[in-house]
Amino acid sequence: MSANSSLEAALATTVEELDAASIPYMLIGGLALSAWALPRATLDVDLTLWVAAEDRDRVCDFLSARYVARVSDAREFIRKTGVLPATTREGVRLDFIFAAFPFERTMIERAPVRHIGNVAVRVARLEDLILLKLPSPRPRDQEDVHLILSTYKNVLEWDYLLATADLLAETLDQPALAAKLRERQPPANG
Repeated sequence: MSANSSLEAALATTVEELDAASIPYMLIGGLALSAWALPRATLDVDLTLWVAAEDRDRVCDFLSARYVARVSDAREFIRKTGVLPATTREGVRLDFIFAAFPFERTMIERAPVRHIGNVAVRVARLEDLILLKLPSPRPRDQEDVHLILSTYKNVLEWDYLLATADLLAETLDQPALAAKLRERQPPANG
């Protein structure tokens, strides 16, 4: 089985299980970029989940029963980092990111269903991928922001993008975040 078909199979199974358990999610990361015709090599599946704080342990146990956690104490790791790194039984890497802010819930709610191969999956909108990657210091994330903006700059929902960037900048106390985007905004009526 190729890496792509392994990722697709893992994605299909995971999405089916999340849907069956009524756990709201959206695909982010390299596979999400691929769903928007922005191919990027990736070796894992990244999913953001919306789980109420009081349900985190239950969802952690649910995921830990189906996947192999890559940490010794999954509950504690989620409490500290908001992430459950796991693998499928076949060895495909998965990162379950537990959303923490109301604007992330909105992102999940507005994520459209797109196809990756034969898998129908809720994928973060382009604006939301930018917003999730913008605060990251990782060069790969900044390259992804540049790729999205250089490809889709003229069709993005700039009012939403900038308003949410302002909220993100305030939440993270990083005022430069929204300024970076405003520099890249296309001129009005152009």
